[in-house]
Parts: sequence; C-alpha cells; structure tokens
Amino acid sequence: MKNQHQCLNVMNFLFTFLYSGVGILLPLYFLERGFSLHTVGLILAIMPPVFMVMRIVFAAIADIIGTRNIFIAHGFARFLSIAAYILANNPFMFGVGRFLEGINLSGFFSVVRTEIYRIAGDGRGGKLASFMLGMRSIAEFGGILFAGFMISKLSFTDSFSIFMLISLIVIYASFKIHHHSLNKKATLKRIKGEIFHRRNRKYWIGSLAVAVASIPTIPMMFLFPVYLKEALGFESWEVANTLIVFPLMYGITILLSTKKNMKFGSLAVGAFLLAVVPYFFFTSVSGIWIMLMVALIAAGKGLGGNLFENVLYNSVKESKAISTDIGVLFVPYRILEFAALAAAGFAVEMFGFEAVFSAIGVFMALFISIAVLFLKNKI
Repeated sequence: MKNQHQCLNVMNFLFTFLYSGVGILLPLYFLERGFSLHTVGLILAIMPPVFMVMRIVFAAIADIIGTRNIFIAHGFARFLSIAAYILANNPFMFGVGRFLEGINLSGFFSVVRTEIYRIAGDGRGGKLASFMLGMRSIAEFGGILFAGFMISKLSFTDSFSIFMLISLIVIYASFKIHHHSLNKKATLKRIKGEIFHRRNRKYWIGSLAVAVASIPTIPMMFLFPVYLKEALGFESWEVANTLIVFPLMYGITILLSTKKNMKFGSLAVGAFLLAVVPYFFFTSVSGIWIMLMVALIAAGKGLGGNLFENVLYNSVKESKAISTDIGVLFVPYRILEFAALAAAGFAVEMFGFEAVFSAIGVFMALFISIAVLFLKNKI
C-alpha cells in the first residue's frame, strides 16, 4: 500500500466484503436455529443504537487525536464479533456479537468519510464519496457471492470461521493507515466540545434527509432474505445467489451516474421509477422475476445513493470537525433504523410482506423528494 488513497481503498473493500458476507448469513442462521421473526428483528436491532452512540464518541476522538487508532479498533471489533457468532448458543450471545459489530461499524464510518474528504480536496468530496460507496457495493457483491458459495458447501459455523480468518487481514491493514496525528489529548472537555456545539439549519435538513433514507435499507438487511426463505421457500444458498444482484447493480449504477455527472433531477426521477414503483409489485412475482425486481430496486437505490452522498457532503463541507459532525448528523438515522428493524418482524407478522414492502416504497419516495429539494437549495 504505497499511499493513503490505496490503503483506504483496501480498507473500504475489506470492510464491506466482511460486513455483507456475515450480514447475509446471520438472519438465515437465526432461522435455522429456530428463532422467531420478531426475535431475529430484535437481535438485529441491537447494532444501530450502539453504532449511533459509539460513532459520535469515536468521531470526536478522531477529530482530536487523528483517525488511525479508530481504524485499528474497528478491525479488532470485526474479528471479535464473528468469534461471538461462532461461540453463541443463545440469543444473548448473538446480541453480544451484534454489539461488537456495532463497534466495528461505528469505528469505520466515524472516520472513513473524513479521510475521503481530506484526500479529495475542496469541492470533490461528494463525488469521491459516491465512488467509494460504489466500490463498497462491488465488495458487497463479492461478500454475498462468497457467502453463498460457502453455505452451499460448508456449515454456518465453518463459513463464519473463514470470515473470521479474513478479518485478520483487516486488522493488519488498519495498522497501515497513516496516523495523521493532531497532537492533541482527548480530554472529556474536548470531546464534549466537539459533540455539543451549534449547527445551522442546512445541517439539520440534511440530517432529516439522511434519516429518512434509513428505512429503505431494511429490505437488504432483513426483509429480502426472510421473504425469499419463509414466503417463497428458497434454500439458504438460493437466497444468497438471488440477492448478489443487488450490490452489483447498486455499485454499477453509482459508479456510472458519478462518472456521467448526472444532474440531481435526473437522479431523482430514475430513483423513483426504479426504487419506488417495484416495491408495490414485489410480492406479485416469483421465479426469475424476483431477481429482476431486486435488480431494478438496486439500480434505483444506486441513483439514490448518489443523492445520499451529495446530501451528506453538502451538509458538512464547511465543518471544522467533520468526523464528529457526520456522526451527530447520523443520530436521527440510527434512531429510525433501530425502530424500523425492531418493528419490521412484528409488522410482517401483523400486516404481511406486501404492506411492509409498500411502506418501504413510500419512505424511499420521501427521501428522494427531500434530497433533491435540499440539493437544489429549495428547502
């Protein structure tokens, strides 16, 4: 890894490869262990509040002492979270694994965009962040593909063990991140000062847009795998092989829309047609058409992802403590994500998949509307 940009690319890829591979296995593993849908939802919901709190703490520390130690902490947390899943024999231990996974995610995301914006320089942060998001989606495709292959040949425990070994590479790579020390001591007073300071109206509108975008993430995290397995009777490896199209299309769409410099209005129209409309017909199709629906939604989400990164960049581009301000901006996102994940299993049991998928489509449309108005300075 010759320079910081190359190192960050490696970290970006490995983080997402592991997150997606483990993520696709977890709900399937829970179902194999006989957990109910609402229990699965509650276990998965442990991560967002941990992520929300620790992301802000890590970000404030990073804005004081630099980012390298936070990257190292995230690497060790990934290794330990997978170890917890392997050793778990009850819902509580799986909850411990999700807690550690929250530490892993909060460590990574508390500093990765700070490094991206620093590398990109003035005016290019949103574009480079969109590119890196696209690359994470390609890595997600690889992780799901790899998980699908393993689960077709190996047990869940053996599959988790292989991911745990790969996580050792993440730990090694995290030590290669340049320190960029700010030569400051992370006192409690300084940390509080980074977190609790006044932020302008534009910042909080951006936070609202980002928060609404949390709801459309629930299908890939929980609903799609459960729907394919429970409602359509797919085997675990069939679920993984069906869903690999999502990150592939998502990543390709983000990369192409970034390269073509698509206007915000065009991104919004495409995202609405591809990532809103299909949700209202999702439960009406089966067979190969399911994969087509997933591909269409992924492409629309990719266009929406471009909007998302530009909203985020424009919300914090004038910040003097970017890591912390990004962390605080995501607080409403994590609160809404936690509530949605905790409620998703109950909602499916009470109202069925059709109603829940339709609600996802409504929230996606709401995000697109707020995002494009924000980026055009109309709100």
